[in-house]
Parts: sequence; C-alpha cells; structure tokens
Amino acid sequence: MAGFLGKGDVYIDRDLKGQFKLLGNTTKFAIAETEADVKERVSKMRDTYGSALDTVIIPKPAKISLELNDIDAENMALALRGLIEVIDVSSGSVSGKEMEVSELDVWLDIGHTNISNLVIKSQDESTTYDENEDYVVNARLGLIKFLSSSENVSKGDTVKLSYDYGAVTGKRIKAGRVTEIECALLLDGQNMTNGKDCTVRVFKCKLRPSSEVDFLMDDFQNLSLEGTLVVPEGRTEAYHVEYID
Repeated sequence: MAGFLGKGDVYIDRDLKGQFKLLGNTTKFAIAETEADVKERVSKMRDTYGSALDTVIIPKPAKISLELNDIDAENMALALRGLIEVIDVSSGSVSGKEMEVSELDVWLDIGHTNISNLVIKSQDESTTYDENEDYVVNARLGLIKFLSSSENVSKGDTVKLSYDYGAVTGKRIKAGRVTEIECALLLDGQNMTNGKDCTVRVFKCKLRPSSEVDFLMDDFQNLSLEGTLVVPEGRTEAYHVEYID
C-alpha cells in the first residue's frame, strides 16, 4: 500500500474522432461519483419510529472537473464554447478604394490589417491628405481616424484609399457556437509516491466551461471545465482506471 500524489499528461479527443491532442499543463483532473438519490422507507411503528426499514441508493452520472493553464486556440475554444476557423489571408494591394468619412475623431475600419504605404486622396484626387494633420492611422489594426482639426476633411466626405496589406495566418475562435463539447479524455498519470502508473480513460463526456475568461487579468489565465460522463454504446461504463499499486 502507498499514499497517492499524482502527476500526468491529459489528452483530449474532441468530437470523438479518435484523434487525441495534449491539453498541456492540466492542474486538475477530478472525477466525482458522489451524487446519488437516496430512497428510504421510514418506520412509523412504536418501537422503531424514525428508523430506516429499507434504503435504496440510486447513483447519478459521474461528474468531471478540469483546470488547465496552457492556452492555445483549441483550449481557448473549449472555454468559449467555440468553433475554430483557419485564417489564411494573402498579402495584396488596394488602389483607389472609396470610403465615406462617416464621423470625425473616431476610428474607422478600412477592412484590412497590417497596412503600409497608405495614401489618402480626395474623391476627385486633387488633394492628398497628410498623416497627423488630416488623419492618424493604426496600421496593425487597419483603422483610420480623420481629425476634426483638419482644414481639408469634413464629415460626410468621400475619400480614396490606396495601400498595401500584409498576409495574415492563424486561427479564429467563433465563440458561443456550441452548447457543449462532446469528447473523450485520457490521463497518462503516475503516482509519485511509488512511481507506479495510473491511467484514466474517459470514453465519452460532455464538457462545458465553468469559469469566465478574463483577457485582462493580472495573473496567468486558468481555464475551468466541468461536465458529465456518458456511457457510450457498446460499453457498460463511462470510464475506467488502470491503477498499479
């Protein structure tokens, strides 16, 4: 016999495709078999009043709780109930794109990011506007602010934009698109007390986020998930534990 102090790697098979991905640094992997309905037949008889004559315990599905703090697009999508979309925008150029100055002293979105070589002219192209006098630009985000202090630009004017924009690759999380994450989980664990292996296979569960995602918190973000274990077709249990003592 030995005590138990665990460490391990957690893998997830999202959407039950048979393709496991390492979740990264997982700080909690807990399964609770603690919920149950208790049915009792209680005595009303003189000598045994208040005693249980029969007790039946009806178990409820097991629950699982996860916490992790390695953040990538896939893990963030779990916490935001999101779907992942690949971003693959090639670089390019725009010439003479018309844009209405709908408001002054506010940032207007031009529709591309990572812009360079920006030139802004009047609609008839007779005037070329000067950066920091007539407008300011956030090139990375693709935002332009036309200034009320300018003597050349007025609200409602139409201007022409010419610029280059850089390539963008990455992943976009389309948040709130799923109600729950159906998956399988695998813990490749070890009892540090005696060095023996402890493997937990969750054949099917339905996860949901259990904490907010604070994009401006003062410490490392911790993602929390919880869910219900489900017995898949063809099995008699939702999970099993291979524990070597």
